Amino acid sequence: MDPRSELYALSRNPWTKRFGSSRILFDLLVRAAKEGNCDGVAMLLEAGADANVSPEEPGAPTPLQAAVFSGSEPVLALLIKSGANVNASREDYCARTALQTAVQRGREGMVGLLIKSGANVNAPPARIDGMTALQVAVESGSENMVALLLNAKANVNAPPRDRTGGTPLQAAALSGNEPVVALLIGAGADVDAPPTRFGGKTALQAAIESGNESVVALLINARANINTPATDHGGRTPLQAAAQGNQEKVVALLIDAGANVNAPPARFQGITALQAAARTGNEKTVALLIKAGASVNAPPADYRGTTALQAAVESGNEKVVTLLIHSNADINAPPGDYSGMTALQAAANSGQEKVVTLLIEAGANVNAPPRDHGGRTALQAAAQSGNENMVALLIDAGADIHAPPARFGGVGALRAAVEGGHEQVAMLLLNAGADVGTCVSLGDTQSRNFLDTEEGEQ
Repeated sequence: MDPRSELYALSRNPWTKRFGSSRILFDLLVRAAKEGNCDGVAMLLEAGADANVSPEEPGAPTPLQAAVFSGSEPVLALLIKSGANVNASREDYCARTALQTAVQRGREGMVGLLIKSGANVNAPPARIDGMTALQVAVESGSENMVALLLNAKANVNAPPRDRTGGTPLQAAALSGNEPVVALLIGAGADVDAPPTRFGGKTALQAAIESGNESVVALLINARANINTPATDHGGRTPLQAAAQGNQEKVVALLIDAGANVNAPPARFQGITALQAAARTGNEKTVALLIKAGASVNAPPADYRGTTALQAAVESGNEKVVTLLIHSNADINAPPGDYSGMTALQAAANSGQEKVVTLLIEAGANVNAPPRDHGGRTALQAAAQSGNENMVALLIDAGADIHAPPARFGGVGALRAAVEGGHEQVAMLLLNAGADVGTCVSLGDTQSRNFLDTEEGEQ
């Protein structure tokens, strides 16, 4: 932009007289600042441009913010010297103050200049998607920027920006930034600041999610609460989160620090630490938790919960299943709500013949009833999947081929095999004495035709 030609055109424009030149001069000043045009900014200021006119458009930059965009410190200094408000902000939408913008852009020199000129390091964030300067610095991961703002007395415990945000320490812990976490703790950050209502985490929970063992240790040493309870809907205590994340070393750290290995799970979709470890199939973590006194028979949580043994079967880890059996896990614990299965039903359903044998030898009930909604006995599950070897194994173990199906969405063993087109499994069941009448109902031509064919071939 050539400011001389712009000003000449402005003086000759009839619209200038009608609407006034202040708005147009302001717009030109923003343009010059955004381009880093120091001479143009000086000329426009001399011509009477006001750096403190409010932008008309939501989220549009002030001249100071525009100068920050350009990265030109001389332009920024010139605007400040002319009296530009260093704390101007459009708090609606997602606009930031000049300082917040400079921090976001990583411009340390500009940040220093703005602070020296009276910029408020604790200016409130924008209403939507806004952050304080310190929160911006933490999210960018700049240790130098964080230190600069802390030295200027930035509020280390500024609350989260909205229902899904976090404190500076929570954000640093989630990113696994150990130097920044140490800086914030040293500046007095609240290590136990409560999480936001929706999906929030304490700093320790956030550090565990990041998988950074050093940050976890830092927070434990700073006396963070290691037993923060699990929130109702799918929440996790720090130990439960570490076990679920398959973080063996972090689990050991938390146990050594006194974490409650039997802390109750979340009410819905919850999981104890041992159940979580069993589900990951981590034998060492399972052994560590059992040694620390974890209950091997803690009941499953509501909605898709499992016992530790049921979870181990789901993971398919034979060694973990064996370890839990030897630790007196209840082989015949009833299934959880909705999609739950007994350990044997789960093993039969997933085709784990070795695990099925282990469970039967340990006293598993081969005829445990299915859950009401869509459940299957072990034999029904094996027949439905067409696993001939599994069906034979269960029949030899005394499975009831005529066991009644689940009340809702259930299916008998023979019918399951027929509907799945598993001829060999159907023959096995018929040879074991399965009653064709339990399979064929009035009008069921598919099953009747299938069985008529089988009988004709015999």
